[in-house]
Amino acid sequence: MKLLYRILLCSLLAFAVLNAKVGIGQAHLKFQHLTVDNGLSNNVVTSILQDRLGFMWIGTEDGLNRYDGKNIVIFKHTPTDSSSLADNLIGEMVEDGEGNLWIGTIKALHRYNPRSGKFKRYHRNLKDSSSYQGSDWDKQLRIAFNKKEVWLKAHHPDSKGICYQRYNPQTDKFERYVCPLSEAQQKVVMPHGLFEYQGELYGVGGFFRFDRAQNKFIAIHQNQTPPIKMDHQAFALDGKGKVWFVGKYGTMVYDLKSQQYIQTWADNRSINGAMNYCLDVTTYQVFFSPTTNTLWAATFEGLAQMNLQTGGLIII
Repeated sequence: MKLLYRILLCSLLAFAVLNAKVGIGQAHLKFQHLTVDNGLSNNVVTSILQDRLGFMWIGTEDGLNRYDGKNIVIFKHTPTDSSSLADNLIGEMVEDGEGNLWIGTIKALHRYNPRSGKFKRYHRNLKDSSSYQGSDWDKQLRIAFNKKEVWLKAHHPDSKGICYQRYNPQTDKFERYVCPLSEAQQKVVMPHGLFEYQGELYGVGGFFRFDRAQNKFIAIHQNQTPPIKMDHQAFALDGKGKVWFVGKYGTMVYDLKSQQYIQTWADNRSINGAMNYCLDVTTYQVFFSPTTNTLWAATFEGLAQMNLQTGGLIII
């Protein structure tokens, strides 16, 4: 149920942003429903991806679907075929620079080769740091550095920090990078993935920058104590190089250019004196719309829309 609620919120978020751009009165949107009646493997959709060839890949709770606008091809686990999916509950999907699809499921991480039509499985092995060590089926996969590198959130060996892995295509192995956290941060920080800005890779859940020269993640302001708890539940990068961190106990804005926290709101009750609603609730996703200079937050209480110029907030 929690997964379905999250998917619904994210779908509503995308729809709301579209309406804000074109205007509700001008939208005239028509939706075509794709269900098991049309050949979909399952009606519970967990992820969607469009590849470079135009195919729509639809992950569900019972199989992976490739849709060309007319026909659906279903991919499922076949017990006698090691080049099939390890299981049928599909998580996150990304496409790398070579056109391969990376797909997370409950039992494994997969690399799908569209040329051969086969899946390569990477099973979880916590005893070998060069093996896949993803923490759960929501892999938080990311493609970075001109789509040449595959990164993912991984299990930390002693749970005292944030851990990421990078896939090495030369060795077909994974390289593990540990982002250590203080004892206080370990109690509140939740890992929430990676993002790239002007050729630099950043890790969130704590806050780290990947130093390619030193080949490791460097903590950003690790020793400083922000005026609010660092419990980032979601984040978004706006069009001006600022990162908005939203958590249960407050909001922080970090300027990537000046490398400083420029604004904080300890309880989310007053942003520029105009926020009149408290977002001290679970935040699933934050999205920035550059066309309207608006920040959207999908929360347990509904959608929140904030104009970054006026500070005005609307709850939908």
